[in-house]
Amino acid sequence: MDSLLIVRILNLTTAVVVLVGARLAFRYLTPYTAQYDLVDEQNPAVAVLMAGFMLGVGIAISGALFGRDVDNRLIATVMILGEGVLTIALTWLGLLINDRVVLRRFRLVRELQDDRNLGAAFCAAGSLVSLGLILNGALAGFSDNFWLGLRDVCLYFVVGQLLLVGAAELFHWITRYDVHQLIEFDDNVAVGLEFGAVLVCIGLIARAAIVGSGLMTLSEELIYSATVGIVGIAFLLMAMRLIPRLVAPRLQHEEEVEMRGNLAVSITEACLLISSMILFSAAFQRGW
Repeated sequence: MDSLLIVRILNLTTAVVVLVGARLAFRYLTPYTAQYDLVDEQNPAVAVLMAGFMLGVGIAISGALFGRDVDNRLIATVMILGEGVLTIALTWLGLLINDRVVLRRFRLVRELQDDRNLGAAFCAAGSLVSLGLILNGALAGFSDNFWLGLRDVCLYFVVGQLLLVGAAELFHWITRYDVHQLIEFDDNVAVGLEFGAVLVCIGLIARAAIVGSGLMTLSEELIYSATVGIVGIAFLLMAMRLIPRLVAPRLQHEEEVEMRGNLAVSITEACLLISSMILFSAAFQRGW
């Protein structure tokens, strides 16, 4: 068998081990359990959160597979495992920050386990997927050595959390309604889904800005990343304004989503919004 193919199979196997570790971490580091929440209670809100956690880790660790074809097999495996453990820890930390900062006006555990609040679940899952995209971009970058790479990942994690907090405030400003009120007291799934989609879009913008970093000087990196970020935010704001008109020209967005909780409209707009930002990310990420 071709040696390159063997290396890629080993790398894939290591990444799968990381995913298994993420599943165990979710079990032991969070108050949610598969048997009780998913099987006995059949709680879809907890299922959405668990899916977001696993998807975020999967997206993040896929960045660690980039550029490992020519490394020593043992070294590549150890590096992927090390970055995987860090990714799981940062994803769990991101979940805590989401609960304490982004959705600070209510407790996520109560909303998910007691109220089965899908709106809150989509918000939290969106933040975890967004974090996975940011870590993917960081892990796919170029660092002088393994330890500097871990430092860069932690730095991008901090920047990513600041971006998510900023995105939450931006969403409140753009929509002009109280997201926390609608999610906590009205259990508005449509608002939560759109909020989660915006957070995913922020992750796509951040990934485009940082993926493949490390080949330019620090000043060039900062200028490039800042430029992509500014253009991305402008593109996102434009998309948030135009997509409701694309879905239905006569649509009154606030009335449908805020007042009526129209999930059909919310799903369509969320998917179109994420699709547009995927195109942006592909167009603006630097070449490898």
